[in-house]
Amino acid sequence: MLPNHKLRKIQRAALVALFVVLSALPIFAQRRERTIESWKPLHYDVNLAFNEQLTEISTARTEISLEILKQNVTKIDLDFGEMAIDSIVIAGAPVQFDRTSEQLNVTLPRAANRGDKLSVTITYHGRPKDGLIFAKDRDGKQSATGDNWPNRVHQWIPTLDHPSAKATASFTIAAPRRYQVVANGKFINTTGQCGHLALEI
Repeated sequence: MLPNHKLRKIQRAALVALFVVLSALPIFAQRRERTIESWKPLHYDVNLAFNEQLTEISTARTEISLEILKQNVTKIDLDFGEMAIDSIVIAGAPVQFDRTSEQLNVTLPRAANRGDKLSVTITYHGRPKDGLIFAKDRDGKQSATGDNWPNRVHQWIPTLDHPSAKATASFTIAAPRRYQVVANGKFINTTGQCGHLALEI
């Protein structure tokens, strides 16, 4: 039989090991990291229109310009949250798609090969569960703030949501006139009576 002090050391070591294992479990439950494999994004053209109460996106349209990296690619697998999809179009024609947990698989009308470039346009609406935060500011006024780090942008913009997937982006934001739209990037113009602001970043 082991002396009491050695037994206590073994018990403490066992408890520490159990704590480490339990602490690691949430890490394995997180969303699987994406990598660039069959295609890469070149540019995102994002158009958003907010409702009058600034509590959800009434209409969104994201056009993704991309390049194919492999032979015989038949689908574009995008990271995307749970917002409702209205349509997906390639070359002016609607295409089929299916969804899994936080992923949107777009079926190409015909197989694409290495070097091919195409655009996928997704139209959608709703209130994302993360990434774009709807809340009241410290003055009690309604606001919508993008908070995308580390991999949350896919909750409100269909993307390949990984730091290695570098691409340019342009934003066109339509909001009620009483609100102000603020973003970093190159300002293009402001148009319309509803406070329509176009930014390129």
